[in-house]
Amino acid sequence: MPPPPVDSGWLCWLQVVASFAMWVNSWGIVASFGVFQTYYEITNLSNKSSSQISWIGSIQGFLLCFVGPLSGGLFDAGWCKALVIAGHFLVVFGLMMTSICEEYWQAVLAQGIVVGLGIGMLYIPSTGIVPQYFVKKRGPATCLAATGSAVAGGIIYPIIFRELQPKIGFGWAVRVQAFVALFLGVVASAVIKNKSPPVKPKQLIDPEFRRHTPMVLFTAGAFFLLLGLFVPGNYIGVYGLSSAGLSEDMAFYVVAIMQAGSVVGRLLPALWVDKVGAVNVLVPAMLASGILTLCWIAIKNEPGLIVFAILFGAGFGLVFAMMPLSVVMLLKGDMKKFGTYLGMVMFFSSPGLLIGNPVSGAIEDDSDYTGLQAFSGCIMFLAASLFLAARVSAVGWKIVKI
Repeated sequence: MPPPPVDSGWLCWLQVVASFAMWVNSWGIVASFGVFQTYYEITNLSNKSSSQISWIGSIQGFLLCFVGPLSGGLFDAGWCKALVIAGHFLVVFGLMMTSICEEYWQAVLAQGIVVGLGIGMLYIPSTGIVPQYFVKKRGPATCLAATGSAVAGGIIYPIIFRELQPKIGFGWAVRVQAFVALFLGVVASAVIKNKSPPVKPKQLIDPEFRRHTPMVLFTAGAFFLLLGLFVPGNYIGVYGLSSAGLSEDMAFYVVAIMQAGSVVGRLLPALWVDKVGAVNVLVPAMLASGILTLCWIAIKNEPGLIVFAILFGAGFGLVFAMMPLSVVMLLKGDMKKFGTYLGMVMFFSSPGLLIGNPVSGAIEDDSDYTGLQAFSGCIMFLAASLFLAARVSAVGWKIVKI
């Protein structure tokens, strides 16, 4: 049996630092693709449609989820540090190659596939290391670490790109992002320490998974979450340019504002999620995100779009902070299966992230975004319904912590 988490001490909080760095270099990179979407549409890939360009970010996010069973099994087997080192190597290498891309296929290969494989190796360690060291403070510690993706998606990577690209060019702006990723990777690799004893996985896909009804329903909800939740972040910039009167500068920054808003969403539940349960927070957060997305249809000016970006960003951050904690709750705290089960959840839900933005881009009709917005909002309602079904399957309608 692994030694019990101690909830305090420098070693515990160093794992939060490592997790924070990996959130920056996994979901943070995915979340910041919106600035690239806007840049590509008005510069060297302007001959490609929104749907075609969005495939780059979609492949990146898809691979983050798709390699989950492999990285989850390796994490449970004790290969945590190796995953962190290999993942960061691919992320940095992929960003360096992106900096010299001139053609669409090159961007797909470097930014989509190579970076995507790297971040896929980082996500399970980023979510699995903190619960090993915390029980009473698990919620606050996890939420604090999860702000990494919001800090990266809303502050670090978009602002680096936007401020440096006009001054030093696309190539060096992306290389600076790569150097930031390298620094964070060195920090994470140096301090991370897997506490759980190695568990040899019998196979990548656990056959017991399909008999765990709450987890199956939760996975279905995760598929629709990934199908719809990234759409506003990827398209809010180009929507602002064409439909809300935003300047080119503001179109870039509204993406950063949305991701910065998610910092609030990730920190908001830190003090009370351990009392009410992650799933109980996830369901209303998902419903609120769907409502906000439908409200987006009526927003046609800059102030309204900024308010929407902040509020939706907060909901986005809250949802993603609750996802790994919800898996822990549905497993009733059994950390021996966490890596494998979270990996399987992400694997089976990954097609949603692959097709969500391209489908939405195809729905967009000559800068009319109403269909795209309605599609995204309704999909979020469906995700919330499935998360609620998972909760009811696990504990019924009783008002209990889960």
